[in-house]
Amino acid sequence: MQNLVSRARPCGPARRRGAGRWPAAAAALAPAVSFSDSLAYLMTFLAIKTTSRVATYVANHDGRGARLAAREGLWLSAIVGSLMALSGELGGAAGTLRSVYVTGRTAAVLAPATTYCRIRGAAMPLQLMWQTAQAASIARGDATAPLRACGWAALFNVVGDIVLVAGLGLGVAGAALATALSMLVGCAAQLRSLNKLETTERLQEAVFQNDQLDPAGCDRALEREARPSLGALCRLFGDALPIFATLFSKTVVGVVLVAAAAGASLAELAAHQIANGLFLLFAPFADALSAASQSLAPRALRRAKQRPRIVLSTVLRETGVAATVAFGLTWGLAACGGSLFSANPFVHATLAKLGPWIGASLGVYVLNTVFEGTLFAFGHARPIGALMPFNALAVAVALLSKSVRGTPETCLIRSWIVFVAYQIWRVPQLALIARMPKDVLATTSDD
Repeated sequence: MQNLVSRARPCGPARRRGAGRWPAAAAALAPAVSFSDSLAYLMTFLAIKTTSRVATYVANHDGRGARLAAREGLWLSAIVGSLMALSGELGGAAGTLRSVYVTGRTAAVLAPATTYCRIRGAAMPLQLMWQTAQAASIARGDATAPLRACGWAALFNVVGDIVLVAGLGLGVAGAALATALSMLVGCAAQLRSLNKLETTERLQEAVFQNDQLDPAGCDRALEREARPSLGALCRLFGDALPIFATLFSKTVVGVVLVAAAAGASLAELAAHQIANGLFLLFAPFADALSAASQSLAPRALRRAKQRPRIVLSTVLRETGVAATVAFGLTWGLAACGGSLFSANPFVHATLAKLGPWIGASLGVYVLNTVFEGTLFAFGHARPIGALMPFNALAVAVALLSKSVRGTPETCLIRSWIVFVAYQIWRVPQLALIARMPKDVLATTSDD
């Protein structure tokens, strides 16, 4: 799930001023940022699982269980982030950049891009812990603390860019250090807010046992709670793997969608890039709605007396409004706002033709993402994760076939038609999964 954490990255005038002095370094930012942000997006599977677990414990009025679930998520995030940082230092980042992002003609960007990824990788434990702490706060209904943490991180990111890139002339390394600094600040601010929230909760639980004041309760509140065990962390990682498979499959579909239009003209490729940019511009709103649904669904299910159909109908009805708005807004921008992105009239015309397909794909994506997030909260991650790789494989075969990629004249429009069909095909899949019986509020007992 992409969240606000993955958005805190180097940007603005500092980077543009650096581009004039270090052309190769500036060019290296494109593959480096893409690789680092894609990796962070894939790792949100830990945050998504934490949201569902904490929200379910909260719905069961089990504060101790919710706090343990958050600690387990944080510990596992730190471990996974450290392993990723170690992998990057041992050559994983350079190898991936060399094989996927860099060709012989752009070999000059490999060294600065690797530098950026290694610095960002060193901060990966902080980023993953930030994402998980943010998820735990949202699961408890606290959305202001994540917003404040992101605000502080963005401020330090911008100031770091100005000082390190424009002021000290550190180039790509300065941009990466500014981002790493923002991760440190954001993680610290989020963990502080989460700790304050949990401490207040512990005091309320201990001091007011059975709605009566207990003077000895403060001593109990200050007792150290259990640390996560290795077995619990392994189970959590295994339970979260289906969510990782889902996110990885979505990433594959996005990559193949770009590759499918490789045979188009330069102007069509420009329109395709703008179309992808429009989709990615609004897609995070769907992820935010999904996170809200995950945090609220268990409590809504308790109020609905364990009738998921009632909760789902409410969620989908309200999400349908957001999907309709997304469809209209994206289509309108593609049809009438081409001049905002390019001065080429042919690009404008091509983008206008793609408009309804971009809008339809985004509208259905919003619906699917919130539907999917609600089902994650209901404990249906495994069937979703099992189906998504097959969906990605089918889409890849269709997009890379001769009838799509092999026909340069029509590959662009056909690739978006296939993408819309894929989004629509997921709706009945999720509907069938939703019909599977599941005692949602009892799922935490298995954790």
